[in-house]
Parts: sequence; C-alpha cells; structure tokens
Amino acid sequence: MTADSTSDPSAARRRTGALHLGLAYHGDPFDPASWSGTPRGIGNALRAQGHDVVGLSARAGDAVDAGLQRALAVPRLIPRIPAIRRGQPLPEAVDHAKSAARIGAEYRALGSLRMRREIARAGSLDAVLRLGTSFEVHHPRVITFEDLTVVQAVAAGELEWARVGRGTRRMRVRAQARAFRDATACCTATPWTAGSVVEDYGVDPAKVFPVGLGANHLPGTAAGGAGGPGGAKDWSTPRFLFVGKAWEDKNGPVLLEAFSRVHARHPAARLDLVGNHPAVDLPGVTGHGFLRTSEPGPREQLAALYARATCLVVPTTFEPAGIVHVEAAATGVPSIGSRRGGAGDMIGTAGLTVTPGDVPELVAAMERMADPATARRMGEAGRERARLFTWDLVAHRILQAAGLEPHDDAAWRGLFTT
Repeated sequence: MTADSTSDPSAARRRTGALHLGLAYHGDPFDPASWSGTPRGIGNALRAQGHDVVGLSARAGDAVDAGLQRALAVPRLIPRIPAIRRGQPLPEAVDHAKSAARIGAEYRALGSLRMRREIARAGSLDAVLRLGTSFEVHHPRVITFEDLTVVQAVAAGELEWARVGRGTRRMRVRAQARAFRDATACCTATPWTAGSVVEDYGVDPAKVFPVGLGANHLPGTAAGGAGGPGGAKDWSTPRFLFVGKAWEDKNGPVLLEAFSRVHARHPAARLDLVGNHPAVDLPGVTGHGFLRTSEPGPREQLAALYARATCLVVPTTFEPAGIVHVEAAATGVPSIGSRRGGAGDMIGTAGLTVTPGDVPELVAAMERMADPATARRMGEAGRERARLFTWDLVAHRILQAAGLEPHDDAAWRGLFTT
C-alpha cells in the first residue's frame, strides 16, 4: 500500500464499498421543503447506508434567485397588460409571469450553468442522481428520478405549463427526452410515471425502474388495530381524516359535500381537517389548521389524529404520487385517493381511488370505508405494504437500477403489482 493510496479518499471509498454521489436538484436537496422532502429522504438514506452524498443545487441563493425571476418575468408580463387592464390583479399577473419564467429556456440555461459548476466543485463523483430535468447534468453516470413527466404535466393541465407557449413546452419535452436517453437508469416514483417515460419518450423499458417513495414522518402506529398512544382503535365509528396544504387542489370543498351526505346516514361519523383549510362549521367536521411536523406539539397532535382515524381521504384533482398515502399506510390507516395520476399505485390494496370532483363516487367510497371490517382489512394491508415504502429501500433500488449495488429481489418483491 503506497502513501498516495492511503491519502486518496476515492481509494478509501472503493475499499469500503462507499460511493461518492451527487444529489442534483433545482434547489437545496436537503431542505425538507424541497419536493415534499423527496430529495432529502433519498439523500439521508444514502448517507445512512455509508455513502458520501454531496448536495448539488441549480439555484443561486434566495435573494439572487428572486431577482433573476423578476428580471426574466418582465418581458413575459408585457403580453399580460390587456388582462391587467381588464381587472387581473397585478400581483397575480406577476406571479404568473414568474412561473412562466421558471419554465423558460433562459432560467433553465442559467440553472444548467450553475449545476455544471457545482459538479466540478464536488470532485470525482461515482454518479449523479438527478431529481428533475429543469437543468442539464453533464456526467458519465446519471440516474434520473421523476414522479411526473413534462408530457403528463401538460396533459393534466397543470397551471404553470398552461402559462407558457407551445415552443417552450416542446423545448422542455425535448430536454427531458435527452435526459432520459443519456441516463444510466431512469427511476420513477410509480409505474404510472414509468409508463410515460417508456411510451411518451421512447425509452427502453429495460432501463426504467419504478422505485416508490418513502414516508417523511410516521405519525403514530396502529398495529393490530391499535390506535397508537390512545390504545386500541375504534373501527366501529367512521372517522375520516384529510391532510393537505392546498385545500382547493386537494378538492377539499368536494370532500365537505361528500361528507355531509355520509354524515346524514352515519350521524356518528367524524371528519378531521389538517392543512390550509378555511373555517368550517358543519356537523361532524373539526378543523385543526396547518400542523408543522417539525414542532413537537403539532406532531403529537397529528399522530393522535392518525391514531383515531379509520380512513384518510385526499381526493386531489391531480396527484402524481402522494407521500401522504404512504404515511397513512404506515400507521395502518387505509386511504381514498385520486384516480387521476399515480396515487393508485401508491395506495394499492390499502384503499380506493375515485374520479376527482365526482361527489357521488366519493360518497360511495366513503360509505365502503364506513364499514368497520373493510376499513380494518385495508388498513392492515396498508401496514404490510408500507414496509416496502421506506427511503432506505428506495435508495437501495436506485443504486441497484444503476448497477451500483448488486440486485436484491427482496428489495423489489411485491412493490407494485399489475
């Protein structure tokens, strides 16, 4: 053994099997607020496995980025002047222009330049895990991870994509296709997204891997029907739980209409609301506001709500995946989620999906979950399924997909069934 080899970090990593990995994201990948905690969950899991993970951000600091967005929004604001004159609030028009700027070619080019510098500063990386394709990544071994493709976002009518022209959308689709083509492996959260990578982008199915998502926090448990801190769960009385920041996007008003019908037939039924919901004064409904899981008090309150809940209901207008369903399953609580998107892949046998906005269909699903035996059975299926949805296993699957770790059937068995 030479003196050079003992001082070479890459040689030491090779001996121990540890990898030097870049975790590339538009913002800070280790910020809990970034992409619902997905980059952080994967990065922390890789670190816990002994790998050296470097966060790579395509975005400058907050102040610089805010100034950049304002500058790029100015030319996009000019065509909106007629709408402003017709009464559109100026702050809203500015926000729309900024959102269009973030998708545009200039913003993407600047992010790509910064990412190139970040990778150069990181030194010799074994691979770069790229979360999102709003920037370019130049490295011999790149692994992509997506919960939604641009084609799917445009087809779903996601608002930010409706604010840019066809040329910009085509540019972003071509850029994403290039990322998938050049990647060593294309990982996705769900088979729904994997299908788009293959069918809409023409990627070889052999290098496309649905790897799932993990729970960011485990709000209590319900093992064997137990209600966590409160003891045994009472399945005899329907207790629905809604957890979501975006009240309108999560179809909160539709849920209230559906619950009012369910409550008329089941007067003892209850609905607890968590998130940015409005004040609600309806029989059986209790609002708890936004609960920050980073704070002990609100975290315990949310755990208690999951412990009492017999079903999570989040009938989102459009849901690419839905970590909230994984977190509910981990507590033994079944879910009702959206049929539009990939939530059904996450829920599996641990609940039901409904057409967004269809009140009678949502009522029917909630009526099914009002049956104690059905709710308990699906809750037990959820807990069993949740064992496959941890950030540790997601990280192992990503490494295995890229050939950076030996394939282990146990990490994949039963993850998604067709």
